[in-house]
Amino acid sequence: MKKILFIILCISIIFISCSEQDGCTDPMATNYNHDAEQDDGSCVFGIIGIWRPDSVIIHLLEQEYSLSGELLDSEEMLFINLII
Repeated sequence: MKKILFIILCISIIFISCSEQDGCTDPMATNYNHDAEQDDGSCVFGIIGIWRPDSVIIHLLEQEYSLSGELLDSEEMLFINLII
C-alpha cells in the first residue's frame, strides 16, 4: 500500500513540474515574469515615449490593482517638452 502511494505521489510531482507557465516574456515590461515560458499577452509597460528632434512627448499610465485583480485607481499623465 505504501508503494502505491509513493508511486502516485512521484507521478503527480512529475506532472506538476512539467507544466508550462504563462506570463509576460518581454524583459522591458514592468510585469516581466522570468519563469514564464509562453507569452500570454499580459505585458504592461510603464512609460512609453515618442521622441522627435524638436520635442519630447511622454505618455505615462499608472494603474493600481487589488489582490483580486480589481482596478482601484488609474492616473494618466501627458508631458510635452518643446525643444527650441
